[in-house]
Amino acid sequence: MDPVATRAYTDAHGDTAFTTTKMFDLMLAYLGKRD
Repeated sequence: MDPVATRAYTDAHGDTAFTTTKMFDLMLAYLGKRD
């Protein structure tokens, strides 16, 4: 996720939403690397 978009998203939705999004990104990255 691009940092500017991340910052805008965090400003709009708060830290909880940001954390959730970050964990989702990490999960997708992990699943993608398993192949």
